[in-house]
Amino acid sequence: MEEDKAVVAKSAKDFAMGMALYSSASVLGPLIIFGVIGYFLDKIYHGHHLILLVSIFVAFIITNILIFRKTFTIMAELKKFKGNGKNGYDEENEEDNY
Repeated sequence: MEEDKAVVAKSAKDFAMGMALYSSASVLGPLIIFGVIGYFLDKIYHGHHLILLVSIFVAFIITNILIFRKTFTIMAELKKFKGNGKNGYDEENEEDNY
């Protein structure tokens, strides 16, 4: 029984760590790539930082697309989960005795 709890705790920890890493990569990756490209294009074409700002805006759009895609994937996976319906906040006894 305790082994099952340990496996669930480990898988939840791995899931949380994976999501944190994916979120960081999906924010920093496009920002670095498009930021560097925009910076150099701005220097080449003397865009007065306009090209850099546009590239950062494009990175923002791509970041949101990546995060939303991952969110919908996770939601689909959670629908497949067949648990007992309890979410950890459900009370065993609905009656409160105050």
